[in-house]
Amino acid sequence: MSIKLLFKTAIFILISTFILLDVSWWGQDTKPFSSHEGSALSPSLQLNKTELIKYFHIFTLLSRKNVNLDANWKYPFFAINAMAFGTIKGKLGILYPGGISYLRKELKGITKNGYKNIYLAGLLPIGKFARAISRGDQSEEDKNTSLYTIREHASGKKQMVINLAEPGEKDFEGSPFAAENFRGVNSQWGTIEDLESLVKEYKAQGVNFFIDFVVNHIGIDNPWIIENWDATVHKMPSAEELQLTDQELLERYNQKFTGADGNEHKPHHYFVFYTVPGNKRSRIMIAHGKDPVFDGWTDTIQLDYTKQKTRQYMLETIKFWAEKGINLRCDMANLISRIEFKNNWYPQMSWEEFSNLWPREFWVEVTEQILEKYTDMKLMLEIYGDSLHYLAFLHPRIIGYNKPLLELLKNRDVTKIKDYLIGTPIELQEKLVNLIENHDEEPARKVFDIKLQKVAAIIIATIPGIPFVNWRQTKGYKEPLRIQQWFPLKTEPINQELEIFFAGLGKLASASLFRHIDDYQKALRVLHPDNSNLLAFTRTYQKDRVLVVANITKNPQSGIIHPQEDAKGIKIDLQPYSYIILSLSHYADSEDLIEIIPDNLVQRTEFTSLDQTLKISLELVAQAI
Repeated sequence: MSIKLLFKTAIFILISTFILLDVSWWGQDTKPFSSHEGSALSPSLQLNKTELIKYFHIFTLLSRKNVNLDANWKYPFFAINAMAFGTIKGKLGILYPGGISYLRKELKGITKNGYKNIYLAGLLPIGKFARAISRGDQSEEDKNTSLYTIREHASGKKQMVINLAEPGEKDFEGSPFAAENFRGVNSQWGTIEDLESLVKEYKAQGVNFFIDFVVNHIGIDNPWIIENWDATVHKMPSAEELQLTDQELLERYNQKFTGADGNEHKPHHYFVFYTVPGNKRSRIMIAHGKDPVFDGWTDTIQLDYTKQKTRQYMLETIKFWAEKGINLRCDMANLISRIEFKNNWYPQMSWEEFSNLWPREFWVEVTEQILEKYTDMKLMLEIYGDSLHYLAFLHPRIIGYNKPLLELLKNRDVTKIKDYLIGTPIELQEKLVNLIENHDEEPARKVFDIKLQKVAAIIIATIPGIPFVNWRQTKGYKEPLRIQQWFPLKTEPINQELEIFFAGLGKLASASLFRHIDDYQKALRVLHPDNSNLLAFTRTYQKDRVLVVANITKNPQSGIIHPQEDAKGIKIDLQPYSYIILSLSHYADSEDLIEIIPDNLVQRTEFTSLDQTLKISLELVAQAI
């Protein structure tokens, strides 16, 4: 019996034991289940027996072929802030988004460079109240307070009273993550019909389009919430509390508190909602959307997934887009795992009661009701923490963010990057979206500068997984552009070196070698040069094989690398923040690599553009052009 089979058998027995035996010391009480060492960003989780079994499920999923990613759509991502892409500012300061027409003009060049997964960030419509809150615009009645009052349009009576957590920014156009309508697009960009037309036009070329689906919360303007306020996380004030003013209610429900750990905690952020406009006795306190780290987002409302109507509404929304052939990037997806939602919102509730309200994982229902029926639909989940190891394996067309790798690259820790590549199963790595910039992160040009950014980009493009590139990153812009902004505060010149580089990177990452895996034992092999400051690995697919060596340190590095254990070594010299990609396709076991690769290529350490690298690096990598 092989070691692999023995391992699977042991896991099966372990899981069966937990399922079949009534272990009295475990019972229904929760026990701490801490994150793995590599998941420093995630807090300790509280898992009962049922939940732990779900996380153990990853081991059985690892051996199932049908959870592996289909390489036919495993092309690099190109992310665009849809409302800022091609936007111009008129003489009076009015913004005119480039919209669908500008996107059509640019798409041909983007897809020609190998970027066949197009993420249109920020496309959802923004309501006037969400926009006003993000800008800090207040009505006359609120001018001398921290409040923001929303009145019913027809009657003018109070409907909501919000305590603004932040003053707002006057250059903000509102957050698309506080969507007014989950089933529409911003009218200043175009129409749903425009988007559908684009999808159909590029389908034959294998291009996929992704837009945002905000799973955790809903925009303050969304009309669905008016009739369905019971689908939110909310509290019912006592009769005594209903005698208080709106301001007093907000103060009472938003006080900091001391937790069981003895530390002071920020409250869940609540606002006043009139279930009957203008009627003080109808007031309830509804929570703003939030995660455990930040204050509530005051332009949002927290959805309650213990309510069946919430889950059904969101499933129907996913189905709406699936029917139109449009894929979704699911914002804050990990917050809608049962374990995290319970810890965040219902920590005192027993698991038995919680499970009666919410018996099955929402994402499992998504796979069964949507993905199994709509076989072209794909989901990119924004996942942080331990949920990544569970959610990424639910379905072959589910992929997830790789935040841990981004942090390792920022820290330039070669040893920990090697440990990540060695310790993370290839089956998981290939399901991860590798990025060094998106709308939530500082610009890569600012964090990495030019040379190091290129090396980091080469790494994420050549390891297993899907590289993710932000459109502003390809221009070399240093200034951040938040998702609420449609126009930068500062005009910057385009960095042509990076523009050429990222055009080549898309072609490189699109090569079959980097998209396909036919042997999980051979696909990635991390090497150990005699200089531990060099990151070196090989990628193999069928008869094709390349060696990638990177120096992410600020000093020159030199070392001997053995592409194969029984082969002679090759000396590699790399300047600070540089890399080399070598084809090993014709490298025989008994031959010395130096006899095949010209000395000038081996010693070459600096390339002015990726196009030159591709041409120099022999036939396999050159095919990417």
